[in-house]
Amino acid sequence: MEALSKCKSIALVIGLFLLSSCGGTKLSNGWLNSTYEGRYVKSVLVVATSDQFDKRKLEGTFAKHFQEHDVTATSLASIAKKKELTSADVRAEATGLSMDAIFTVRIVSIGEKEFVDRFAPPPEASPEWSYSWPIYTIQRPPAEYRFEEKDIVMELNLYDTSTGRLMWRVRSETIKPGSTANLIDEVARTAMKDLKAGRLLR
Repeated sequence: MEALSKCKSIALVIGLFLLSSCGGTKLSNGWLNSTYEGRYVKSVLVVATSDQFDKRKLEGTFAKHFQEHDVTATSLASIAKKKELTSADVRAEATGLSMDAIFTVRIVSIGEKEFVDRFAPPPEASPEWSYSWPIYTIQRPPAEYRFEEKDIVMELNLYDTSTGRLMWRVRSETIKPGSTANLIDEVARTAMKDLKAGRLLR
């Protein structure tokens, strides 16, 4: 009887551990252009195309993680002089800085709320950087989000600056994200691992 009681206690502890460990960031819908596999990115312009988070913080965190992989990375919000930029403006900034690639971050949904974004068609439909309307707006930072149990989905894209072609794309889903800073850091860390697995980062 005592042995059975101990087994039940161990099972309860394991169950609680598994329950508490639910969450974290998972990647899905990954897509890699095989043409670029093994061509390591040396420099990148980081661009947040959604306005739900402070762009400087969002782009800055991804830039920091790129730099940890010996990639020269710049946040667009830190250098943009115009309040509204088209895709041509963004690509011109990347070209002017001699950046190999443009890395975009888009918020797809927070909780059950979907964000409609004309900027990002699926790679099968239009895998090139060929948009004309304003895709980037410098605004005042939004109010701080408190997530608690929410579910956050982001879409991440890597474009070749010279050709405009899509090199890599993935969606991240984070459950129980906690603070904004922790969320962005976790997504960035997970994305870098996937880029490294695709032989786009060293």
